[in-house]
Amino acid sequence: MPPDLSARLNEVRVLLKEGKKDQAHSLLQRMVRQHPEHPGVNQLMCLNLATRLEYPQALYFAQRAVAAEPKSPELLINLANCLAFCDRRREAIDEYLRVLDQRADHPGAIDGLAHAYIEERETSEALKWLTRLIEINPRNARAARSLAGVLLSMGRQEEAVAVLRSGLEHNADNTELASGLCSTLNYLDSADPRIVFEAHTRFGAIIERVARPVGSSPAVLAAAPQRPARDPERRLRIGFISADLRAHSCAWFAEPLIRHLDRARISIVVYFGHLEPDAVTARFKALADVWRDTARLSDEELAALVRRDSIDILIDLHGHTSGQRFPTLARRPAPVQVNWLGYPNTTGLRAVGYRLVDSITDPLGAADGLAVERLVRLDPCFLCYGPPSDAPDPAPPPSTTGISGRISLGSFNALQKLTARTVSLWARAARRLEARLVLKHLDMGDERTQAEVARRFVDAGLAPDRITYLQPTKGLREHLSAYNEVDIALETFPYHGTTTTCEALWMGVPVVTRAGEVHASRVGSSLLTNVGVPELIAHTDDQFVSIVESLACDRTRLAGLRSSLRDRMRRSPLCDAPGFARRFGETLRALWRESCAQPDAPG
Repeated sequence: MPPDLSARLNEVRVLLKEGKKDQAHSLLQRMVRQHPEHPGVNQLMCLNLATRLEYPQALYFAQRAVAAEPKSPELLINLANCLAFCDRRREAIDEYLRVLDQRADHPGAIDGLAHAYIEERETSEALKWLTRLIEINPRNARAARSLAGVLLSMGRQEEAVAVLRSGLEHNADNTELASGLCSTLNYLDSADPRIVFEAHTRFGAIIERVARPVGSSPAVLAAAPQRPARDPERRLRIGFISADLRAHSCAWFAEPLIRHLDRARISIVVYFGHLEPDAVTARFKALADVWRDTARLSDEELAALVRRDSIDILIDLHGHTSGQRFPTLARRPAPVQVNWLGYPNTTGLRAVGYRLVDSITDPLGAADGLAVERLVRLDPCFLCYGPPSDAPDPAPPPSTTGISGRISLGSFNALQKLTARTVSLWARAARRLEARLVLKHLDMGDERTQAEVARRFVDAGLAPDRITYLQPTKGLREHLSAYNEVDIALETFPYHGTTTTCEALWMGVPVVTRAGEVHASRVGSSLLTNVGVPELIAHTDDQFVSIVESLACDRTRLAGLRSSLRDRMRRSPLCDAPGFARRFGETLRALWRESCAQPDAPG
C-alpha cells in the first residue's frame, strides 16, 4: 500500500472515531475515485455509510471490498452485516457460516450469526450461538444482553435475569445491561417491588454518571436558544420522543391523544426515532406541527435539537423499551420531562420529573414510593384506545357454533409474559372446563417454540392436544379475526397485556385478569373497570379460575358480552379520545404552571 494512502486511511479512521462522519465521507469519496478497487478504501467507505445508516449503499462497497479480497474474514463479516441490515438475513447467515468454516470461534461471525437468527425468530439457533459467544468471552456485554432477550422471549425469565446480573458483574456501568435488567424484572413471578425499584434507581445513577452533562459540548452550548419569557398561560410546545409511531402497539394509544389535543393551546413536535416509517407514521406526521426524523442523531445531537426547538414539556413514550433515548433525557433538554404509555414502571431517571398513571394502576400511597418520578394520576384511566376503523365485526362465541361445544380459552400475548405461574393458572382453568387453549404470537410459527410451550403445559397437567397454535397473520384485520376462535381471553400475570386486552374486548371477547400489587399487574384492572366489567377482575388465583369457570358455564352471558362489549367499550372512558385529550392537556398545563412558579425555572 502506498504510504500516502495508508496515512489517508488512518486519517479517515480518526475522523470516524471522533464522530466526524461528513468529513470522513468527503475524504472517502475522493479516495474511492482514485482507488476504486482497493479493499481497505471500500471497507472504510462501507463502514462510514453504515454509521450514517445508509445500508444499501454500504452493501455496495462491502461487495466491492470482498471482490478484491474474497477470503478475508473481516470483509466477509462486514458483507454479512450489510446483508442483514438490508433484510437479506438468509444470505447473511450463509456468509457468517463461511467465516466460521475458516475460524470456528470467530467472535464477530458468531455475533452476527446469532443476531441474524434472532431477527429470523429462530430462537433455538440464536440461543446456541449466543451461549457460545459468552463461553469465548464472559465479559461480552452485547452477547449477555442479547442472550437475556432470547431467554426472555422463550419464557425463561429467571435465566434471563441471571444472565443480566452476571453481565453487570463484568460491566458495572453498561447501560444496556442495566436497562435490560430493569425491564426483565417486570416479568418475574416473585420479584420484590423494592428490588425492582432499586434496579431502576441504579440504572438512573449509571445514566447520570455516563451521560455527559449539559454544557459539556460546545455544540450543545451553541444550540441552546434564548427561551421565551416565562408565561404559565402561553401556547405550549410539547415534544414527543418515540420510535413507535408506526405499526406498533403504542400507536393505538398515542394517535387518539395527539389527534385531539387542543392546538390553540398546544403545539406538537414529534421526534421520531425509527428508520422505517410506514402508513401509520404518515398519519402521525400529518398530525404534528413539527416532525423531526431523529434515528440518525446521537443522544447529544438530539438533546441539542430539543433545546433548539424550545420544547417546554418533553414526553418520553419509551421507558425501558427498544429505541429509548435515556441519555438524551439525562441531559435535561426541556424544563419539564414526562414519561407516559410505553413502560409499566419508573424510568429510574431523576431528570424525568413526572410519570402519568391512574389511581387503579398506581394507587395513592405505596406506588408513590416505588417511582423516582412524581406520579400524576390521569383518572379515570391513563390510556385512551383508538380502535382500528376496519376491524371485522365480532362473530358468535366459537363454543356456540362448533361441533363439540368445547370452550376455547385463549391469549395472544407475547411468550415472555408466559411465566410458570401463568402456565399453571391457565392449565388449571383449562382442565377444570375440559377446554382447549388457543395461543397466538409471532413466535408461535416456530415448531420448536411450540414444542417448548407444550412441554411447559404438560408439566402443568395439560395435554398437548388441548393446545391450538394459531399461525402469525399478515395484516391487522386478519389478526383481529383470529379472536373469533376464542370464547374467553386469559390475562398473563404478573405482566398484563394492554393492546391485546383492548383488541380482545373490541372483538367482544371478555378478558379475565388477575390483579397484582404493581402497575404491570394492574393495567388489566384499569382497562376492565373503565369498560364497565370489573367483575372480570380476580384478586387471587382461586378467584381467577372461578371467574373463568362461571363465565364459561353461562353461554347466554358469553353471547351477550360478545354482542355488547364493543359498544360498551366505545362509550367508555377508554375510547373517549376528546375527553382524554382534554384531561391530558389540562395536566400538562398544570405541570407547566408549577414549573413557571419555580424561582429558577427556565422559559
